[in-house]
Amino acid sequence: SSSLSLRADNSTALFRKAHLLLQDGNCDEALPMLYESAWRDKKNSYQINYLIGECLLTLDKVAEATAAFELSST
Repeated sequence: SSSLSLRADNSTALFRKAHLLLQDGNCDEALPMLYESAWRDKKNSYQINYLIGECLLTLDKVAEATAAFELSST
C-alpha cells in the first residue's frame, strides 16, 4: 500500500494489494482493484479475470463469476 501511495499508477502494486485482500477474504475491497488491474494490464487480464471470478463467487455472484471465468479462458 505504501508503494501505491508513492505511485498510484503502479499496476503491479495495485494487483498485489488486490490479491492480498482476496486472500484475506476481503473481496468487496479487492474487486474494484482487480477490475482496474485487468483494465491496465491487458496481456495478463486472463489471469486477473480468473481472480475476479473467484472473488465474485465468494460474494455469491455466480452469473458475474461465470462471465469472468469465461473471459479468463479467452
